[in-house]
Amino acid sequence: MPTCIQLCRPQHVTVTIITVVNRRSIHHKEAPMAALGKKTCFIISPIGSEGTDTRKVADDFLELLVEPALAKYGFEVIRGDRIANSNAITSDIVRLVQESDLCIIDLTASNPNVFYECGRRHETGRPFIQMIRKGDDKAIPFDVAGIRTVIYDVSAPRSVLESQRKLQEVVDVLVSGGFEAGTSGESLSSIAQSLERIERKLGALLSNPQTGGRGTSEEEVDGEDDDDFGSSIREISGSPRQAYVRALKRGNVEKALTILPKLEKITDKKEYVAALALALALGSARAFEMMDEIYHELMRDPKEIVEHDDVMKGIAQAYINYFTNTGEIAKGLSTLETVSSSVVAHDAFSRETKAFTVNKVGMLAWSARDHQRCISATKLAFELSPDPSYAYNLAIAYDHVGNKDELAKTLDTLGKLPDIDSDHRRLLRKHGHRA
Repeated sequence: MPTCIQLCRPQHVTVTIITVVNRRSIHHKEAPMAALGKKTCFIISPIGSEGTDTRKVADDFLELLVEPALAKYGFEVIRGDRIANSNAITSDIVRLVQESDLCIIDLTASNPNVFYECGRRHETGRPFIQMIRKGDDKAIPFDVAGIRTVIYDVSAPRSVLESQRKLQEVVDVLVSGGFEAGTSGESLSSIAQSLERIERKLGALLSNPQTGGRGTSEEEVDGEDDDDFGSSIREISGSPRQAYVRALKRGNVEKALTILPKLEKITDKKEYVAALALALALGSARAFEMMDEIYHELMRDPKEIVEHDDVMKGIAQAYINYFTNTGEIAKGLSTLETVSSSVVAHDAFSRETKAFTVNKVGMLAWSARDHQRCISATKLAFELSPDPSYAYNLAIAYDHVGNKDELAKTLDTLGKLPDIDSDHRRLLRKHGHRA
């Protein structure tokens, strides 16, 4: 669900946390970028372990649909599990997400890692095609509901051919546009905007005060040697910031949590919450308990905490990431409703922060397919802070439930707001409004 909070993007902080599971052992030193003159298409999709239903769906998507459809264009089609001989997170995957000529993104099953990589691709402005399996399209998450998504079906030969044709129609447009940035016809999506906020905060973790703010690049972290002696030296000599990020990049959440006390001593509350939020995004129950303690500390006396509005936003964002990524939507909805009610009732928080927190309730309600609850929360968010993104979300919800009268009113309101973006204009044009 779009949040569209306008914050400045850091000039050069690139950090990616991607969980890659059970890759096949094919020995490549680097991810195979295309041979000279050949374009690359990187597949972002749920993969799963060998023999699972998830892997079968992923292989059908790749082998029955994508590879045959793209054959005539001469693409080198690459998927993450077929390029590396390690379960470690590598800069090769990052490079493929960000630099491939095309990314095809399968949103089927709302996999959190897919959405993370999806967001990273969106922010590059380079071409991508979103797809989703027929049947799952009724539950496209609000975050990307306004973005064109190709529905596919590989359940029968004829449906496979039709799905190939639909994919080729989109690729033809990209080919004619020369695969220039922006030729996907989509702007930065809402999920990318949400992830940008996490990345901006994570930027502080990588910025070492002792080096004048110079961060550690992914190549530096990923290229480190993993021998026991070298690893031990780094643990006792490295910055807690760097050690924390290194542990998360390796998927070692428990190790990261042991570093947090050191990190807490050298950071403010805002940065500490941002760091802890990353562990929540990876589904750590212990990290959630720690964040919950911070939330209750904050609510006892918000004004005692510097930048308490930003801290509250960080907590709300962390909660929704945790509940979405763990699939505990119902529990998350109940939790966030309690949180948002407390924040709205407290005069210490700004109206913008109150709206931001309430909006998270709407996001989870959409994921739970509780559209009336979604509408109520989003409507309140807009009343608290008339941000165009809330009106946009509300319009999508009214459209989904078929409430044409409220849809028309909301679109009329959206069209009169300043600073609407291309997604908002596209929605207005779709319904015959001038944008």
